Amino acid sequence: MKILYLLYFVIFFFNFGLHAQNWTTHNGNNERNGLSEMTGPQNVDSPLWVISTAGPTDLGMNIYSFGDRFITSRVNFWPYYAVIECRDLKSGGLLWTSPDLGTSSILYTMGFNEDAVYAHDYNSNLFYALDAIDGSIKWVTEFGSYTFGPMDGVIYTCERNIIINGEPGSVNESTICADKETGEILWTNSNWISVTPNEFKAAHGNHLYMITGAINQPKLLVAVDLHSGENLYYSESLPGDADQEGPIAVSNDGTIYFRRDGGDFFAVSDTGTGFDILWTYTPLNMDVFVMNFSVDHQGNVLIIDNGKIYRISKTHGAPMDSSLVSIITGGRIIIGADSTVYVDNAEGGYYAFSHDLQTIKWQLNIPGNYYAGPALSKDGIMVVCGAGNTISAYQNTDPHSPVADFSASVYKINWGESIDFTDQSSFSPTSWSWNFQGGEPSSSSDQNPQDIFYYEPGIYEVTLITSNGLGTDTLTKLCYIEVVMVEEVASIESIEDVTIYPNPASEYFSITTSKEAGVSIYNTLGDLVYMDKTRARARRIDVSGWPAGIYVVRLVGGGVVIKGKVIVKC
Repeated sequence: MKILYLLYFVIFFFNFGLHAQNWTTHNGNNERNGLSEMTGPQNVDSPLWVISTAGPTDLGMNIYSFGDRFITSRVNFWPYYAVIECRDLKSGGLLWTSPDLGTSSILYTMGFNEDAVYAHDYNSNLFYALDAIDGSIKWVTEFGSYTFGPMDGVIYTCERNIIINGEPGSVNESTICADKETGEILWTNSNWISVTPNEFKAAHGNHLYMITGAINQPKLLVAVDLHSGENLYYSESLPGDADQEGPIAVSNDGTIYFRRDGGDFFAVSDTGTGFDILWTYTPLNMDVFVMNFSVDHQGNVLIIDNGKIYRISKTHGAPMDSSLVSIITGGRIIIGADSTVYVDNAEGGYYAFSHDLQTIKWQLNIPGNYYAGPALSKDGIMVVCGAGNTISAYQNTDPHSPVADFSASVYKINWGESIDFTDQSSFSPTSWSWNFQGGEPSSSSDQNPQDIFYYEPGIYEVTLITSNGLGTDTLTKLCYIEVVMVEEVASIESIEDVTIYPNPASEYFSITTSKEAGVSIYNTLGDLVYMDKTRARARRIDVSGWPAGIYVVRLVGGGVVIKGKVIVKC
């Protein structure tokens, strides 16, 4: 005869709670290529909103957005002090200001995504994660980061852990990957940073790219594994000055673009085991402090050289066209979904060029916009700012096909818990098609699906397809949901709404719960021996063919997860 003994259970409660349309990091994305899926304002005849009471700033700073919010730093140079403001993207209304860290704090915004607002204190060198809802401090690093916020930004791994510069003067920790939840170091990389704090990095797929080498050492392009920090391979020595202060950009096809200080502009391919130089371009008169290089939808690269915008062929590196007027001395180049070229000149002007660079669609005079490049955000909104107390926004008002995006109520859960998803797509989609890898149910056509349960540990992706009368857009967020196994155990006496009968049992046992629940049972090797995802209040389980031993039972439902052990005896 087999006897089934119930030993003990534990109860847990549910936790309810970047994409291409968001400007989450420096030049919009990990690739630093300024390429957006958003179509920005077609004219600036009238702003969406104007705020004239923002905190004072001596220069306009980087703007990052996620969903319906954006952030920017407000910086005073005499005395040197900076705070972060978070505002509503639709109205410009102030939502919160960063915590008071003292009058010597210089808090630069560095990134903004599902998990946090990221910031670096240029005074203390500490790195912060702030809660996007209220600005409270989620964590602060125990290490310093040698970074200059207006010229840098975080890079995200697939799991959204962050890549930043390491300790000042530390070759062993010159680049650091920090855990998004705690700020603790996950890995370090020991390549020399040739010049700091103006260090630029870019990433594509699982590779992080940067120029390494000290003042008296060769300058090399290195590929680093984004998840382990391991150095994979290096380029040959790259001619140029003793330092390296210019940015890196990567196209959608993986071509790497950068300019060596005092040298040529390079196009390089990653072969998987090394680098091939595709071509070089010799600048005419390129400014030392270039903010970015941009890549258009055809893969050609746009640069600022000799006061103009040049489009350089991805095939052979020769100029294809250039702007007719010399208006640009520096700044950033951003490419909209309709191929409009948005530029700031870092001297008070914003411009929108036609794709062929021959027509200026519009221009704005915003004095002091040195670091505040164009940032295309949800629903085609572009926030612009310069020196002073004014921030303004302009929006694309033309009918547009949707750009899919979404957020989740929580991103890391225990086995058996559920998640709610919220659509935050642009341009008014009218239909939604969701796919939840590992989720139950695995699909939904609701705009905002609720109670998506995850029953197995793992890391899962989520896909959303949105449509309206003008088109369809698909977004898949990889490594988006992390499901972990619950290990804690408590006494069955604390559970009043679960009954197992008969107990002991011979050929079967029944489980009755006061709320509907699913059940799974595992042996001591972790193998799943029984699962019923059907949410029921009563079920009968046949154990007549089970080997004697200890089994782990998990019940999921009604807002709780119950875990326990059972013994089957002959």
